[in-house]
Amino acid sequence: MSNNKCFSTYDVRGYTVSLDGHTWYRHICLAHPEIEPYLREVQDAVETPVYIIRSTVKETSDLYVNPLPHRDLFVKVIVDFDEREDEGAVRTALLQKNISSADKSGGVLYADPKRSPAFPL
Repeated sequence: MSNNKCFSTYDVRGYTVSLDGHTWYRHICLAHPEIEPYLREVQDAVETPVYIIRSTVKETSDLYVNPLPHRDLFVKVIVDFDEREDEGAVRTALLQKNISSADKSGGVLYADPKRSPAFPL
């Protein structure tokens, strides 16, 4: 089961983003057990993020940020893209209290025009 895809979807820019079972069960849930009940919210963060921010750690990675409904937390999903930058794979996901200044310094690639004013950077 762990080699199956948890999801394959499109982000708001039309890029394909996938999360495989091995990454979810063997990496994300082990390293960040608090996110295990939020697989659907991880997919939502990819499909309908408030922000997509360029990673400052790895230039081929983007950070997808979305508020967690009914909690004062954000879901942050890091996606690594291939050379063409139109297909990505979720590398990790975690819960965060805010969007750190380190996250923001990579530059905003996308901001939801309706929801981003409620979550200013």
